[in-house]
Amino acid sequence: MRWPSVAVVSTVLVGCSLLYNPSNLPSPGDAHIPDADPCALALGDVGPAVIEEGQGDGGSLPALVVLRGENLVNSNLQVALAAVSGTVHLEPVTDAIASADHRFVAFTVTAHVDKALGTAGAVDVPLSVTVSQDAGAAAGMCVSVASRTDLLRLRALPELTASSRPEVSGATVTAQALQPRYSMVDLSGVGSVATFANDGSAAGSAPAILSVVSSITLPDVNADAVGPRAGPGGKQGGSTAGAGAGSGGAGSPAQTTGTGGGGGGAGAALDGGSGADGNGVGGSAGQHLVDDTISSVEIGAPSSGGGGGKGALNGGAAGGSGGGGGGVVVLAAGGDITAGMISAGGGGGAQGGTATLGLVGSGGGGGAGAGGIVVVESDTGTLKVTKINVKGNVGGPPGGGGTAGHGGSSSVGRVRWDALGGTPPSSPDRAPHRGPVFMVPSRVFRSLPQTLTLLGTRDDVFTVRVTDHDHVVHDGGRASFDQTSTAQITPPLSPGYNRICITLASGSQGRVEADKCIDVAVVR
Repeated sequence: MRWPSVAVVSTVLVGCSLLYNPSNLPSPGDAHIPDADPCALALGDVGPAVIEEGQGDGGSLPALVVLRGENLVNSNLQVALAAVSGTVHLEPVTDAIASADHRFVAFTVTAHVDKALGTAGAVDVPLSVTVSQDAGAAAGMCVSVASRTDLLRLRALPELTASSRPEVSGATVTAQALQPRYSMVDLSGVGSVATFANDGSAAGSAPAILSVVSSITLPDVNADAVGPRAGPGGKQGGSTAGAGAGSGGAGSPAQTTGTGGGGGGAGAALDGGSGADGNGVGGSAGQHLVDDTISSVEIGAPSSGGGGGKGALNGGAAGGSGGGGGGVVVLAAGGDITAGMISAGGGGGAQGGTATLGLVGSGGGGGAGAGGIVVVESDTGTLKVTKINVKGNVGGPPGGGGTAGHGGSSSVGRVRWDALGGTPPSSPDRAPHRGPVFMVPSRVFRSLPQTLTLLGTRDDVFTVRVTDHDHVVHDGGRASFDQTSTAQITPPLSPGYNRICITLASGSQGRVEADKCIDVAVVR
């Protein structure tokens, strides 16, 4: 619903009946409020200070907010939020609850996706927070109201659609142009296939990461490497004179005449294949990467391009270039993820050259690039992904044909899925690895300690940390998933707002592929 702009005064307004009347005495059924003066309501601060557009939409959880103050009571307690200026789409608050020590109020709020806000990027919208309560409402003893306009902000975010610029051009989504955070993604309007690619004018390669508050809707996605050109976040294939950027060695040249060795294929989930010997030795195979948890897709860790085979020393023939690594695609949403087939295959090795002008010899074929990485993670929504392909590829043939000096084949890539329920997406090339996800039936706790359960994959290790209402970070130690693929943690919670985060071992805090976080409130 739309909330109008409201002018508020940051003072406490109190109305009390001071005339004695026996009929106004509270009945035994009225709320008893010990150790608090409900007529002296005061608001102090709030955690978190920012809620995000899209929270509560598309299968995601509503924002959880905790107010700290004085003399807060559960007697006709009401909380209202509105834009200080302009209009926002916030649902009314209906579940406010005060702590027994009268210092905290916890509530949830849905902040609907608003296509009129945040179109040029993230922007914060100040909100007014108004709390009202009474004591002995039937007796009319006291009604107290307090408002603040400096505590809470709504972070308006852009949406990613077919008309978003500069991220989308036709059916192509440029990885380097993606925003750090979106309220919602819906690319169904680009056609049957969305191509995720690197910016051709940009140096290097960047993974295609969609970090989204609510839901993601995509058609089929193509993030394949094409020849030596890597998919987004993959590594480029080796040049005709050297190894691939990540793995797959270069073939050695023939010592006199004949065929140079083939380039090695790139490794990823598995080892790549060695390049075949010609008159020169074939390139070495790329080694496999042991981290199926995919705790990092930073530029130092994506799939790798295969190495190019070198040409014959005296023949003047160039070796074939190596294939590029398949793309890196991360779809991280608070809510539902719906997509067709996602493909992040490696590029094939190129054929070696042949000698010209009467010279004798031919170049070895290039090694193939490895399959890429696909991560689909939903905090509380459902996954509906038709299929995920992370195929490897084959090496190129030598310039003179035949098998001597053929480039090595490459490994398949890796897949991870994080979701509370359902089945993993179909992934014929590599079995998908289940990432961590919180199972929390309630986010408001009335007592301590509390034990939380996570789902994941056996033996995956993670660290735990909690940021409390005063922004102090507490170390929650290390944990791992047991033989039932669950993990139980008892985080060090404090009264008020708490943000609990886990980080996969070898991952970096703050990265969507490594972190999993949830907000909880302690109001006891």
